[in-house]
Amino acid sequence: MSDSLDIFSEREIISGAPAHFGNPLAEEATLREGQAFTCLSSLQVLRLTGEDCRRWLHSLSTCDVQNMEEGESREMLLLDPQGHINHAAFLQLESEAIYLFTDREKIASLEDFLQKMKFRMRAEISRLAGAVFGFIDFSEEIAARIEQTAQVLWKDPWPQVLAGGAHYGVLPAIHPAAGRRRWLAFYDEESAAAARMDWANILQPAGLLAWEAVRITDWRPRALTEVRGPVFPHELDWLRTALHSSKGCYCGQEAVAKLINLGRVPRRLTYLYLEAGAELPPAGAKVYAGGKEVGILTSVTRSYLEGAVGLALLKRSVPVDQVLEVAENIAAAQQEIVSQSGKSSISPAERPGKELRQNALRRGARKNLM
Repeated sequence: MSDSLDIFSEREIISGAPAHFGNPLAEEATLREGQAFTCLSSLQVLRLTGEDCRRWLHSLSTCDVQNMEEGESREMLLLDPQGHINHAAFLQLESEAIYLFTDREKIASLEDFLQKMKFRMRAEISRLAGAVFGFIDFSEEIAARIEQTAQVLWKDPWPQVLAGGAHYGVLPAIHPAAGRRRWLAFYDEESAAAARMDWANILQPAGLLAWEAVRITDWRPRALTEVRGPVFPHELDWLRTALHSSKGCYCGQEAVAKLINLGRVPRRLTYLYLEAGAELPPAGAKVYAGGKEVGILTSVTRSYLEGAVGLALLKRSVPVDQVLEVAENIAAAQQEIVSQSGKSSISPAERPGKELRQNALRRGARKNLM
């Protein structure tokens, strides 16, 4: 329980919210115990309404919006024609509207893109004023209170493999985020201040550093950090919750299917254990193997459970057991997130068309003998 309601104006500020309240490691521990909440002003919300908005968003995104049930929480991606991620959002379907949670740094470009793609569709887009609070592994009592008070509630499906999804090597049951309960609660502008005061009287505050520490140790991709340059969702193991492999009808669909069926991911997200005692390198630092640049550090944290760790995008060919260097002087060991095989759980065992090619080679061989 907080002794001061002024805590939200203290400490270093990240994306409009406190990075910490004095002890990020303790805040992470309290958050994991379900005894804390985080003010996520790093997130903002769009509201989509209109007669066509459901089928319209279905046709634009990787999410099977048409077959979602009311009250269901999913994720969606918007891709370019080459299958690379342009936008990502947490999607909540309600009877009266569709709500999209996304990073505040990205919301203007997402809103602009959706406005441009409306054409003659009967859909309206509005940005909501208010606050988003995050909760992790909380009690049933707290769950009931969140459900009663939040105007919009998004329940994170990560790390499950949803219908139409796939994983790149780690089964949901043995994933480090298995069993995690992570909710985002939106309160409108009129009720946000009162809600913040109420939660501060029930739970401890945890800063964004604590929230990010749980995300990173859960291997959970975030567009703002992991999408650096052209990135396929496959490379981030994001087919689990953000993409329906057989729905069709979206930009980049052919490239997504081709990579699943015919190719191997060019890069792979990996979890790095950084050298103990070393100063944390910045996100964006280069990663080296044997003196050669092989990737980029996308996220980094110091966790009370795991120590200094991070997420990195590496060339798929880098051996999993090879010790790496981050920023040229920090040793790092790998743990696989996306398998080095580069194949998903729904990729065919053999490349489609193999039999046809073999028959063509046989016919060519017979022809040469004649």
